[in-house]
Amino acid sequence: MSAPNSIHSAPAAAHLYVSFGWEPIPLRVKEKKPQGPWKNPRTWTPQEIDQAFSADSNVGIALGARSGGLIDVDFDWPEAAELGRTIFDHLPAFGRVGSPLSHRLALADLKENVRFQIPGSAANRLRWDRAVVLELRGDQLQTMVPPSVHPSGETVEWQGNPAAVPRVDAAELEQRAALVAFLAVILKAYPGVAGNRDNACLALTGALVMAGVPVDEVDRLVTTVAILARDDGYRDRGGKASATRDKHSLGQPIWGLPKLCELLDLQD
Repeated sequence: MSAPNSIHSAPAAAHLYVSFGWEPIPLRVKEKKPQGPWKNPRTWTPQEIDQAFSADSNVGIALGARSGGLIDVDFDWPEAAELGRTIFDHLPAFGRVGSPLSHRLALADLKENVRFQIPGSAANRLRWDRAVVLELRGDQLQTMVPPSVHPSGETVEWQGNPAAVPRVDAAELEQRAALVAFLAVILKAYPGVAGNRDNACLALTGALVMAGVPVDEVDRLVTTVAILARDDGYRDRGGKASATRDKHSLGQPIWGLPKLCELLDLQD
């Protein structure tokens, strides 16, 4: 959507977001922090917006019930953001050059904020710089939105139409976020050289089948992980879900999560 990205002043953006039913919050210049107290809900008048937001200040949005149930799907890992292109492609996104599509928005009645992370000990052993993979952020939190300038100096921009944030089932949102987090870990640990890639994808197929993911989606997700991992043999990695499901339904042994963790050295 071109219109929101053509708005470069904080007051104009705040007026726009109020029209969406969102509650804007003034943020400090090039910072994510609010300029003053913001924990109590506030109904803005146009005059108050023009007074509180300077032309170059950043803009935040109060999440959760204060903005109609607005939920920020916040991808901490770039691998999660990449997978979000497939699993959350229906949700409008925003981000910056150094962290594209790092946030997506949905409307949901989320009971509590949810953080998906791996154990700190595992992150240290694997030398991964972040344990938190992604978060679902709502009530009592706020998020910095376009046209804010990130502390890095990069401008935050929209991709998709922020006026058309869909309402989704909270349980489904959490399930899909868990799937993204799981696949992001697999993508990050994906074999860097040929040898175990096909076995890893076969075990991933089994893990997804046993988790109840539909067969056609299993094949699509396995192939997507292989593509994002720059696996030259990605065309051969999917297409095994139906046979795997049939073997599992007949009580025959299949590889699943334990074998996948063994192959990717993810036991902790």
